[in-house]
Amino acid sequence: MRKLLVVVVMCCVVTVCGAGAGEWRFPVRLSYPTGAQDVIDAYEDYGNADASTLSGAGISFAPYMQFDHGSRVGGGLGPIFIIVGDLSHWDVPLSVTYGFTLLPDADVSPYAYLGPIYHVAGGDFYEDASPGLVVGIGVEFKRETSVGFGFELAYDSSEMTLGYGWLGRDVKPGEVVVSGFVVF
Repeated sequence: MRKLLVVVVMCCVVTVCGAGAGEWRFPVRLSYPTGAQDVIDAYEDYGNADASTLSGAGISFAPYMQFDHGSRVGGGLGPIFIIVGDLSHWDVPLSVTYGFTLLPDADVSPYAYLGPIYHVAGGDFYEDASPGLVVGIGVEFKRETSVGFGFELAYDSSEMTLGYGWLGRDVKPGEVVVSGFVVF
């Protein structure tokens, strides 16, 4: 994992130092991580409580710098996931990404990115979290206007350990993340 982080940081530094002019873009996403259901199931099992009314959908913010030649460097906060009630759990994924927009001057463009991700979390049954890799692909529409939109599919390999007494369960709180977003 450290080698991957070093490679991503080096790519970011090379891109920032060697790139032409760039522009900041600010996507705000509504995301559904499939792994959120595993977290909800663990809380229901351990707490003998019904958490089925909770949704795993969350909001995320992922600003990035788009360079003229197509590369992009950014970060992410979210999707933020919270369980409230008799039991509590919170999860705020943090990521740093490096990617490439295939058609940077087009109004519609596919893109891809990768980078390290870590879930800062806590709660009644939270024990530990380990970092992972996030890999995503997507399409942005209306890139030439002040407000665009897009869709994204990502995979988050990070893990979280939830437990109760001697019972323990490793879950991937993100796993496959499906998002729709507005970009400013």
